[in-house]
Amino acid sequence: MLTSKATAAGRGEFTRYHCARVSEEGESWLDMTLYPQFEPIDWAALRGRTAYGGLDLSKSNDMSALALEIPLDDGTVAIRSQYWYPAGEIRQRELDYRLPFRKWAEDGWLQLTPDREVDYEAIRATVKQLKNEFSIREIAYDPWGSKYLVEQLELDGVPMAKMAMGVRMSPGCILWQNLWLGRKLRI
Repeated sequence: MLTSKATAAGRGEFTRYHCARVSEEGESWLDMTLYPQFEPIDWAALRGRTAYGGLDLSKSNDMSALALEIPLDDGTVAIRSQYWYPAGEIRQRELDYRLPFRKWAEDGWLQLTPDREVDYEAIRATVKQLKNEFSIREIAYDPWGSKYLVEQLELDGVPMAKMAMGVRMSPGCILWQNLWLGRKLRI
């Protein structure tokens, strides 16, 4: 029988409500102790492989993200991600969110775009580059605020698939959780 301490969400709840410990940890459905170990991925060797993507757009106060998933022959999945964030007022944002956006940008983990809005042309350029590297079957996207960029990407020959955030995402979330728990992700 599973106890509330057997899952990440259960441990957080147990710690907060039964042990009376203050925690900034949210109720996570992913056990972070299983975070994929860093393994170098030879992206050049994966050129031309089938890939699937997910695109989550923001505009000014949030991060935009693109994740490209490449299924590998051994049953694992290689994930290549790119993130964008507006550089306007970046110092204040670092204070507000207590996150090192500029350090992430310096280390190559985040692309800061000029001004106060994410530059969708920077995202488009990245997607076009990835389309030249991989056989992208589709990129799922949340329709919120995406009309112009999606139209441009479709004109570029990128297959796009609308996927509204919400309950419909459940099968994808279950698949992700199974890959996570089975340690089949290479990030």
